[in-house]
Amino acid sequence: MIKTGRIIKGIGGIYTVECDDGSYECSARGRFRKARLTPTVGDNVVIDVLDETCATGALNEIKPRFNHLIRPRVANVDVAVITMAARSPDPDFV
Repeated sequence: MIKTGRIIKGIGGIYTVECDDGSYECSARGRFRKARLTPTVGDNVVIDVLDETCATGALNEIKPRFNHLIRPRVANVDVAVITMAARSPDPDFV
């Protein structure tokens, strides 16, 4: 069964993909490594559900990214908030 969702967590090559009906633990296919494309948290993806009872699957396709950040590594960011100390240490606006 093919579903679409968004990667919400990625640890050690295992990605948690949130779909409309729940989340699935997915691994990336070898073609991503061959194309030097790393799945990133925030990516919209297409997955193949391998086992519905265990909620496991495989990443099939990574949809185009709107934007991405390198540190922290995330994609398709809608809002970013920058925080800093107001005092101690004094801010350096240069």
